[in-house]
Amino acid sequence: MWKAFSAPRCARSCAATFSRPLKLLGYHSQIIHNNWKLYAENVRDSYHATLLHTFYTTFKINRLDMDGGIRITDAAQPWHHLSFAKRATLDAAEEYKAAEVHSASYETRLNGPELLEAWNEFDDGITHSIQALFPTLAIQFTLNSLAVRWFTPRGVDKTELFWMYIGYEDDDEAEERMRIMQSNLTGAAGLVSLEDGCINEFVQRGTKGSGQSASAFMEMGGKTVESSEASRATEVAIRGFWKGYREIMGFA
Repeated sequence: MWKAFSAPRCARSCAATFSRPLKLLGYHSQIIHNNWKLYAENVRDSYHATLLHTFYTTFKINRLDMDGGIRITDAAQPWHHLSFAKRATLDAAEEYKAAEVHSASYETRLNGPELLEAWNEFDDGITHSIQALFPTLAIQFTLNSLAVRWFTPRGVDKTELFWMYIGYEDDDEAEERMRIMQSNLTGAAGLVSLEDGCINEFVQRGTKGSGQSASAFMEMGGKTVESSEASRATEVAIRGFWKGYREIMGFA
């Protein structure tokens, strides 16, 4: 698994992220009221952030029109993926302006703008990335906040989500303080993650009430599982997860 995910074609591999000695900054967990497989889809769904996480779009942390892509580790076993964006693309694309996306309200300002200050951690230009390792592990880098999260089923409609916030041993005091401050973007009380817990519960209830599983399933963007550099508005990573799940459960 590690060998596949740290392949050279991944711009930000596990090997690069963990190339320096680490320091634990804090950890916590939360209960979310949905089946664990819904959260597995959540970390692999790269396009919902623009619509759901208005903070990300408003403050230009993660938008679909930013340079980026989705990289699948292996066509034959596409269980793991890397989704990434480059914050250098700050001007909204014409599609955003024409569609009047509600979250793209760039006149909004923070009273504490230092929350969004960042330095270039790596030389690849990536400022937001999610690396999902099948089945329940995700490594997240947002600006300079590094977090490892994993989740455990606690019932058919209950999942415990664990967060571990990490820095590097050679961080100076200002860098460590910035990482801790930016951890407020995610986690149980984060500006972003509480929306995931809420919407997943909505989906759980809606799927349960549909009566038939076929009517609760929608396909988007084809059926293949392959890397996408042209757009992150795709479900290739989700399909990769389900390919792995079906194989190990004997459904393939």
